[in-house]
Amino acid sequence: MCIHVHFVIYNSISDAKTAGYPVDFGENAGKLSDKGTKLVDMIIASGRTRTTIDKSSLEASWRTFRDCEPGTFESIYTGTKSAALPAPWLHLKFGAKPKLKYVDFK
Repeated sequence: MCIHVHFVIYNSISDAKTAGYPVDFGENAGKLSDKGTKLVDMIIASGRTRTTIDKSSLEASWRTFRDCEPGTFESIYTGTKSAALPAPWLHLKFGAKPKLKYVDFK
């Protein structure tokens, strides 16, 4: 696990325990619960969506980290996968209420 993720998880676990947060992420960054492991996976996936946009591709002019592949993220509580946006992030209209389509990625 990279040092940044280790630091974030260690602080998150410590802060959650101090605040009495009702979720068990584990004892520490070296001994994570299932939810703690899912949180680490999500932090790593978040970093990848920000760093894997190919700057030489045609998509680079409009693609942001918010335009990641659907299903990249999932709820640590329910396992529900993320849904695709109805259009690229930069093309969404302010105030519009887009209809998201649920897709089961299993």
